[in-house]
Amino acid sequence: MNHRQILILKKLMTLSHPLNSNQIASSFHISLRTAQMDLREIISFCDANQIEYSYEKKSGYKILHKSDLSFDNLNTDTFRIKDILRIFFFTCDYIKTEILADRLFISTTTLSKQLKEVKEVLRNYSLSIVSKPYYGSIIIGSEINIRKCILHEKLLAFHDNQTYECGLSYFDTECFHFVSSVVANILITHKFNITDNEFQNFLLIVYLSTIRCRASYFLAEDECDKGTAGHAYSVSRHIIQKISEYYHFKPRNSEIQFLASSLYGKNSLFTTDIIPIEIEQCVSDILKIIDEKLDVDLTYSIELRISLSLHMIPLLERIENKAQLIDTSFLNIHNKFSYSFELAIIAAEYISNLKKVKLTEAEIAYLAIHFNVILEDGNRHNQKNILFICSSRRSDSLLIKSGIYNHFKDKIQQIDVKNLYEIDRVDFKKYDVIFSTILNDDRVPKNAIKLNHFLTDSDYTIIEFTLKNGSVFKMIEPLFSKSRFISKLSLHNKNEVIKALSTLSTNIVNENELYKSVTAREINGYTSYGNLIAIPHPETLLTKKSFCSVAILTQPIPWSETNYAQIIILCCASKQSSKDLQMLFNFISLLFNNKKEVEKIINNPTYDNFINSLQNLQHAL
Repeated sequence: MNHRQILILKKLMTLSHPLNSNQIASSFHISLRTAQMDLREIISFCDANQIEYSYEKKSGYKILHKSDLSFDNLNTDTFRIKDILRIFFFTCDYIKTEILADRLFISTTTLSKQLKEVKEVLRNYSLSIVSKPYYGSIIIGSEINIRKCILHEKLLAFHDNQTYECGLSYFDTECFHFVSSVVANILITHKFNITDNEFQNFLLIVYLSTIRCRASYFLAEDECDKGTAGHAYSVSRHIIQKISEYYHFKPRNSEIQFLASSLYGKNSLFTTDIIPIEIEQCVSDILKIIDEKLDVDLTYSIELRISLSLHMIPLLERIENKAQLIDTSFLNIHNKFSYSFELAIIAAEYISNLKKVKLTEAEIAYLAIHFNVILEDGNRHNQKNILFICSSRRSDSLLIKSGIYNHFKDKIQQIDVKNLYEIDRVDFKKYDVIFSTILNDDRVPKNAIKLNHFLTDSDYTIIEFTLKNGSVFKMIEPLFSKSRFISKLSLHNKNEVIKALSTLSTNIVNENELYKSVTAREINGYTSYGNLIAIPHPETLLTKKSFCSVAILTQPIPWSETNYAQIIILCCASKQSSKDLQMLFNFISLLFNNKKEVEKIINNPTYDNFINSLQNLQHAL
C-alpha cells in the first residue's frame, strides 16, 4: 500500500461507523475514482492479513477486528518522519508525546526512536526540539530555517493528493484560493510574466508565508537578503500589502524581501543576446561528461547548447537566492521521459558539485525537458513506412488512416491500410511497422502490434511509442536471460537486492565493480518509478555486452522516499551499444502505468511469464 492508503486504513480502524468512497474522496481531497482504487488495495491488504471487515452498498466499509494490526510496522520510517514534522509545524504549539503517538497510531517507544531521526533532519536546518514538563515538545529555531525545512522537505504539497495527514488537515482551501487570486492578479497588473510551473512554485511560497504570518510567525529583518530590488520587490510588496490587509497583520519588509528573492530571476521577459563564457563552459563540460559516461554525443547540437545556456542563467540565479523550483507538477517527467531524466541527473550532479547545493527534482525535470527536445528531434527524421491491417469497412479504414496520419505525419513516410483478404499479396518487408486489429489469423505477421477497431487514446500512445522506437521487444529480448532472473526473494533493502543482482552478472562483468557503480548511481536517486518498479543501473558504461538482471521480491521494499519496489530490473548497457539503455528505458516505461501487467508478474513470478508480459506491452497499456 502507498502512504495515502495507509492513512485511509488508519482512519477506518479508528472509526466505529463505516466509510464509503465518496466520504473518503472528500476527507482526503482525492477523486472518487482514486478513492475507489485505494479501497480495493486496502481490502486486498485486509484479506491478506486476515483483518475482518463488513461492507454495505450505501454506507461503505467498516473494520471489525482491529487488535492484531500494529501500525508500528505498517507505516514507513520516511513517511512517519514527515508526519511528525507536519504535526509539529502546523500545530504551532507544544504537543505532548502521548498525543503525538496517538495521531500517528504508534507506541510511545516507537515514537522515541523516530524522534531521533526527526532531530537529524532538523539539524540540517539548524532547528531542534525542546521539551517542557507538563506542556510537551516544540520545534525551535529561526523562522527562515523553519520555512526552508517545510519547503525543502515537501511538507506542504498541495499538488500531490496528500493534503490530509495524520488526522490533521493543514491545507486551508479558502486561504489558498484567495492567495492564488491575489498573486495572479498582481503579476498580470505588473506585467511580470512567468511560466505556469514557476507560478505554482511561487504560489506555494506565498501561501506558506501567509499561513505563518496569520499564526504570528514573522521573518526577522536580518534573515533575508536585502539586495533584491526592482521589479520583483515591487510585485512582492503589493502581494504582501494585499494579503496583510485581508488577514489583518502588519506587513513587514522581511516578508517582502523573502518573496522578492524567490521571485527574482523568474521573469520570462528576461532576455540576453550574450551568454556568459562561464555558462558556455558549464554546458560544454556537462555535455562532455554525458558523452563520457553514457556514450551519448550531443555536442553537435547548437540548439541544445543555446537552450541549456539560457536555462542555466535563471537556474543559477535561483540557486544563488535559495529559491529552487519545488513544483510537484514536474514529477511525471521522471516517468514520461526516463532516459532524458537520466541525462539531466548527470547535468544536475555537475551543477550540484559546482555550487555545493543539491538540485530539487523539479529543477532536474526542467533540465530533462531540454534534453528530450533534442532526443525527440533526432527521432523525427527517421520516418516510417506503416501497414495497418483491419477488418473494417473501406470507409472506416480510410478514417483510421487519416487519423493516424494527422496525429503522426512528421513520423510517417507512407501508410497503407489493407483488409485481411488483401494481405496475401502484400510484401511485408517494405514496412517498418505493422499494426493490426486482428492477431488470431495465420495470415497476419507475428510482429504485428494489436490495436482496437476504433482507435483509443491508449492506441495512439502505442502508435507513438512504436514509431519512436520501432518493434522494440525483439531487440531487447536478448538482453534478458533465465540465468539472470531470480524470484521469490525475501530481501529487506535495496543494497541487498543490488548485491544479489550483481552476483548474477559475474560471467559478464566484475561483480564488485558493478555493485560499486550501481550503488554510486543510487546516491543521485530517481531509479524508482512507482507501480513497484525500480531500474537501478551503473554510473557509467562498464561492459562489452548489454544485459539485464531481474529480481522479483516476495514483498515490496522502500526504494526511495516516496516509492516502493518489488520488480527490480538491473540494466547495464555496453560501451559499443549505449543506445540500448535509451531503448530499454523507453520500453520499460510502459510498465510504469500498466498495473495489470505488473500484478501478473508479481502473482506469477516466473521467467516465462515476465517475458510474456514484456511482449504484451507492445500491444497493451
